[in-house]
Amino acid sequence: MSFDTTFTETTTIPDESHSGALFSRTITGSDIGLITSLKVTLNLNGGWNGDLFVYVAHESGFAVLLNRIGRDGMGSGFGSDTFGMTATFDDAGVDGDIHTASFLPREMVTGVFAPDGRTVGDVSNNSERTAFLSSFNGLAGDGLWELFVADVSGGETSQLLSWGVSMEGTSISIPEPSSLLTLSGLLAAGLGIRHRRSGK
Repeated sequence: MSFDTTFTETTTIPDESHSGALFSRTITGSDIGLITSLKVTLNLNGGWNGDLFVYVAHESGFAVLLNRIGRDGMGSGFGSDTFGMTATFDDAGVDGDIHTASFLPREMVTGVFAPDGRTVGDVSNNSERTAFLSSFNGLAGDGLWELFVADVSGGETSQLLSWGVSMEGTSISIPEPSSLLTLSGLLAAGLGIRHRRSGK
């Protein structure tokens, strides 16, 4: 079973602010009781992608999509100078780890990437990756989903146009009518036994 949804935002992200912007959306009717895989889409306009820190959260799930991509800990303190993106994040991203992927200068980022996954503040391409989309596996599809976007350095301004989630999973199990009849029969039989015992 699969479920896809996209949220339109058209919101300018505060420049040089760690407080960023939080986008909260509630999903209902996905019918997914247990997520088995998750992809996230992100559509940004303008800005300087190397300034951005972005995560997605739902229940106990947490994944870092971007953490100042392009910073390598060896002098590239400004990160990637690409601007805007239309990207899909997938743990098995065919275009590689977005943090270390090769992009043309001052171009828009497009493709299917593995999320950054790095949670540390002083990030580099050698930082440990721990926050993947697999953290959502086993959770229900319905509920509150959150996207956080922060532009942590000054000079360029990014705009979030839209974001979305694409889930695969198992459906919410609803007993068949025959199963319900069997269950009610067993309950009735159990009650009858208790009544007979209490009457002795």
